[in-house]
Amino acid sequence: PINGKTLTGYIIKKQEPLLLGRTDFTNLERLGIVELIGGDSEEWMGVPLRSMKGELIGVIVVQRYDDTTRKYDEIDVNTLSFVSNQIAMAIELKKREQILKSSEAKYRSLIENLSDIIYTFDLKGYLTYVSSAVMKYGYTPGELIGKNLDYLVHEDDILKFKKYTMELLRGNFHPVTIKLYHKDRTILHFQTTNSVFIENGKKKINGVLTDITDRIMMENDLKSSEQKLLEANQSKDRFFSILAHDLKSPFVSVLGFAEIL
Repeated sequence: PINGKTLTGYIIKKQEPLLLGRTDFTNLERLGIVELIGGDSEEWMGVPLRSMKGELIGVIVVQRYDDTTRKYDEIDVNTLSFVSNQIAMAIELKKREQILKSSEAKYRSLIENLSDIIYTFDLKGYLTYVSSAVMKYGYTPGELIGKNLDYLVHEDDILKFKKYTMELLRGNFHPVTIKLYHKDRTILHFQTTNSVFIENGKKKINGVLTDITDRIMMENDLKSSEQKLLEANQSKDRFFSILAHDLKSPFVSVLGFAEIL
């Protein structure tokens, strides 16, 4: 075990490169510092394996068993230390890659399960990413990626959305309501909130599209009802005005006739 009385455990405690020969083995064993395990080597060389943060994550060890081969020296220790650094860096990068992939998978899973549409486009208006929520509207992400937003945005709102994008690039962040086409070309209402980010040195824009079609329809129905109520009130007022005039006229005639008598 590396945490026991082994040469590997010893280097972990020392946390520095070690080059040991037979005499060194004997002295360490006699002092009770290590217990030799395994084959009888002529030389033992080990260097710590450190993460990019300097934390000890392991040990690299090489041994020389044949006393007729060249002995290890300080150059070999430095070379092994260099190799150790490269291996540690590769391990660290691999770990980060795995963490990134795991985070990306969780993030993508979260996005793909949102009811809102997540989308990304470049400064020319071409879609570079669309979440699967768009399938509710007859599209697949694959058929939209690479298309310009003009394909989706209603012609009445194309200029409005372009002006909104320019404001966004100037740092003016606010939501905007736009009309988009369902694949069957029916018109839907969405609210989008966008932000600017950098990818591969280029500015891109991502956003969240929230379907507010039902809300807009309810608001329109309410406005329509209010207009109808207003028109009904105006008709009622005209009716009573006419009625009052018609009722007043006979009384005027009667009063005139009474004055004659």
